[in-house]
Amino acid sequence: MSYVIKWVPVGHGRHREWPATFSTPSAAIEFAWKVLKEKPEDIWIEGPSNIRMDRDVIIRNCKVCGLV
Repeated sequence: MSYVIKWVPVGHGRHREWPATFSTPSAAIEFAWKVLKEKPEDIWIEGPSNIRMDRDVIIRNCKVCGLV
């Protein structure tokens, strides 16, 4: 199973995708926090079986993990 971080930088219409995949949701969320510091227009994590974690879920999990 792999999780991929995708985001839309400010002022761009196309999304970007981090080239590496993450084996656990927590690893993806931890890295997504670094992307969030760049203040993207949108960010999400895609996982197996069409799982999608939106920005609010990522931020909520970052707070629980003590990253915020």
